[in-house]
Amino acid sequence: MNARPKVLISAFSCNPERGSEPGVGHFFVNELAKYCDLTVITEQVENRAAIERRQREDPLYASIDFRFIPWPWLDSQGRPIDERGSYRLYRCLREWEERALGVAAYATRTLATVLDGLEVDAERMSANLDLSGGMVYSEALLLAMIAKGADRQEAYRLVQGAAHRSLANATAFHDELLGDAGVREWLSVDEIHEAMDLDHHLAGIDATYRALALDA
Repeated sequence: MNARPKVLISAFSCNPERGSEPGVGHFFVNELAKYCDLTVITEQVENRAAIERRQREDPLYASIDFRFIPWPWLDSQGRPIDERGSYRLYRCLREWEERALGVAAYATRTLATVLDGLEVDAERMSANLDLSGGMVYSEALLLAMIAKGADRQEAYRLVQGAAHRSLANATAFHDELLGDAGVREWLSVDEIHEAMDLDHHLAGIDATYRALALDA
């Protein structure tokens, strides 16, 4: 009997050939595949070719059931979406997430009986976050640099570079950031620590629970 849990993941960024956010998505998926039967919903245009190359070479990766949803060029009203500009980019991402949610909702409805009595293992969740070595905080670091005035592409390059070095050299992502003069030009030690502090990211969790009529 197969006792491996079945897990459904929505990961817009998941690419085994890239660092930063796509690399984080790949890292989590790759690690979870060792213990779970995975179905992963991800973006098609940026990720499919790299994922399929990896699946041809890696039996573990080949065991993952990837479902690809292309980056939308039309919104829900059939209007073309121009990638340029932060608002239009938001619309495009929102459309993709709605499509992914539709796929996920259909799948989870069939698992209602499995979800009854679900118990959350907080320690296991924390350990899963730690598997990335802190790269799960890449987006927060990127946005922190942009807030200080850094160019978005330059900030992305700096965070991605630190992530690549961390993976290639088996070093701590945190240490690579602290030792990168380009990152330190924009972020102090305290600002790096804050961006990588889980409590900082959970600051609004009580409001979320109240909105869902749940107890935090």
